[in-house]
Amino acid sequence: FKGYDDIEYVEAQQKDHSEIFEDISGWDYDVIVLYNMTQNISPKRQENFVKLLKQSVGLVALHHSIGSFQQWDEYRKIIGSKYYLKATGQIAASTYKHDVDFTVHIADAGHPITRGISDFAVHDETYKNCGFQKDNHVLLTTDDPDSDKQIGWVRQYGKARVCTIQVGHGPILYADPNYRQLLARAIRWSAGKLK
Repeated sequence: FKGYDDIEYVEAQQKDHSEIFEDISGWDYDVIVLYNMTQNISPKRQENFVKLLKQSVGLVALHHSIGSFQQWDEYRKIIGSKYYLKATGQIAASTYKHDVDFTVHIADAGHPITRGISDFAVHDETYKNCGFQKDNHVLLTTDDPDSDKQIGWVRQYGKARVCTIQVGHGPILYADPNYRQLLARAIRWSAGKLK
């Protein structure tokens, strides 16, 4: 998040998974960026999280966060996806694979987040057999057989603009100028500052 004059960030590590949503009375942030795979979120914290989204606080969900809050069904509707940590009924567990070289394809070159960005190669972790909401507006895809096709999308939840980007496991990608540009634009768009 460093190096952008218009993005100021506060890191909020969560010791009991979701305490940032315990008391939102003094909330002063435009966007929530999730990079977690935590599970515990009480009904009160769920309610507060949703309340922020209904008040137009934006959300950017990155990589591991697709596997968060497995027992909270609404979370899948919020971010548009779910990584299944274990098989459930007819649904197989999702899978991952480290150290895969694959191409990120720009599926919507006209969206403000992706405009002007070309397809680019990455060395990252893939996820497969995730569940996706049908109303995701897909921005990024890949043809790699170890990955689901859609790997980046936007959606609306309440008044919140939500962007989910599946890629982004480690430092190699954090240094990639294409990924950095996508992430910065996702934050700006979710904040309503990128038309």
